[in-house]
Amino acid sequence: MPLGNAVDAVNQGFQSLNTTTGVWNGRTLTPGAGISITNQDGTGGNPVITATGMVPDPFGTVYLVDDFVYTDTSTLTGDTGWQVNAVVTNANGTGNHVGIASVGSSGGASGSIVKGNASNRNGIVLGQGVLTVEFLVNVRSTNASTLIVGLSSSNAAAEPTDGVYFLYTSGTNSGKWVGKTANASSRSSANSNDTVVAGQWDRLKITVNAAATSVAFYVNNVQIANSPLATDIPTSPLDLRVAVTSSAGGGTCDVDLCVFSYVLTTPR
Repeated sequence: MPLGNAVDAVNQGFQSLNTTTGVWNGRTLTPGAGISITNQDGTGGNPVITATGMVPDPFGTVYLVDDFVYTDTSTLTGDTGWQVNAVVTNANGTGNHVGIASVGSSGGASGSIVKGNASNRNGIVLGQGVLTVEFLVNVRSTNASTLIVGLSSSNAAAEPTDGVYFLYTSGTNSGKWVGKTANASSRSSANSNDTVVAGQWDRLKITVNAAATSVAFYVNNVQIANSPLATDIPTSPLDLRVAVTSSAGGGTCDVDLCVFSYVLTTPR
C-alpha cells in the first residue's frame, strides 16, 4: 500500500486516506437536518457544530404535539382540544400508549376528531413551507369500515373533496394503507404494501414539500414505493382530521399521538 502518496491538494479540508487504493481525499463536514457547522473544512480554525432544530422557532415553525393524555369526549378531546363529532370515546392508556382517543362509528354514522371548526375551515394552506404530520393509530377491527387519517376538508370518512391523507377500507388495495391526494374531488393514490392488522399500532407520516408540488407517504418510517404523489394536491384550506365510518357493525380507530410541524419558507 503506497502510504507515501501525496495528499489531495485539489480539495482543501480534512484529509482521508483510502487504505485500499492509498489515495488521499479532501473532505469537509456536511450538516444534516437541524445542524449547522461553522468552518466546515477546518482551514480557518476549529469547526463549530450547532444543533439548530432542537427548539422550533415560533416565528418560522408551526409546531403541534398532542398525546391525547386528557380528554373530554362530550365536546373536545385531546390535550390541545380536538372537536368531537358523533362517536368518540376515551380509552385507558396501556403500556407505552399513554392516553388514547378512540374514534368510532355505528350503523353507518361517522365519528371523527378534527382540529378546527367544521363549518369554518380556514386552518392549514399548503405551499408555505415543508409540512409534516404524523399519527400513531390502531385499527381495532378490520370490518366493513372506512378510515381517513391526515389533512382533509370533510368530517365524514367518505373520500373528502380536498385533502392529503391515508385511507383504509377493506375493499380498497386489499385492505392495505393507501396514501391519497384530493383536489376538488379529483384524486390520486399511492398504494402501499402495508396490510392493516387489527390491534396493531401503525405510524403514519405525510410530508408535503415547500411548494406543495409533492406529497410523500410513510408507514412505520418506510416510504410507500409509489410515492411521492405530484398530482391532485389541494389548494383549499385543510384541517387535521381522523374519521371513521362503518356500514356494518362498528369500526374503531385508536389515536395515541399526533405530531404536526410546518417549517415556513418565509418566517412571520
